Amino acid sequence: MIIYNYKARKLLILSFMALLLILGIYKIRNYIDFPKVIQLLKNGSLAQLNYSSEYNQGKAYGNTQFNNIIFYEGNNTKKQIALTFDDGPDTVVTPKILDILKKNDVKATFFILGNRAQRNPEIVKQILKDGHALGNHSWDHKDLDRLSPDKIKSEIQKTDNILFSITGYHPAIVRPPYGAANRKAVQEIGPMGYKVIDWSVDTLDWMGIPPNIIMYTIKREIRPGGIILQHCAGGKKGNLSNTVTALPQIIEYLKSENYEFVRVPELVGTSPGL
Repeated sequence: MIIYNYKARKLLILSFMALLLILGIYKIRNYIDFPKVIQLLKNGSLAQLNYSSEYNQGKAYGNTQFNNIIFYEGNNTKKQIALTFDDGPDTVVTPKILDILKKNDVKATFFILGNRAQRNPEIVKQILKDGHALGNHSWDHKDLDRLSPDKIKSEIQKTDNILFSITGYHPAIVRPPYGAANRKAVQEIGPMGYKVIDWSVDTLDWMGIPPNIIMYTIKREIRPGGIILQHCAGGKKGNLSNTVTALPQIIEYLKSENYEFVRVPELVGTSPGL
């Protein structure tokens, strides 16, 4: 059919483009947790979407503004990387992550929520038994930037207490929820003896990003000294099957690129415990 009327043809093209847009939104809504993104926007806590760009701007490796308290990456003179997993432990995803790491002889770092550690102490013990590092991820994932100094300390100290009761040691690294740590939060956490660990590569797995997109992000963003953010609990509707599927591919790719997997304390040159 030939359309001679210019306005009709333009309308048809615009309608077709609108249809493609609607279909695109319908497709990606299955992968992205839009309500969570909107909530983060309201909270002003989408910091994790920006850290890869901060890496590219050279703002990483021991932020001198806070006397080497904050780290987005490790020493980039060595071809080393650190896999990190937030928000665990749970009884569904975390064991699968541990199995994959063990099968591939890879060590990682787990940033633990205190309330989940309290519910799943045996999995915390298993993480440590398998040779991985532990980090403090607050008690219940509150945005530390929005808390009073006393509440910031409480979130960290309460989690440290439960981790010590389970493992017998005090992890020396902290990852603030959402990666959000303003001057006030750092000034509270730093004097407690902790290093604040953010990241240089965000897989956005918590949003339900499909494995092939996770792999694209890894290949695009990874550099020596990189810290890769993933999750071992939570996710869109509690589903992190994308993370579980992508992890063996990530490991295989990074090994093929001759990267050495290390734990965060080794990567940034700090002690694993206080």
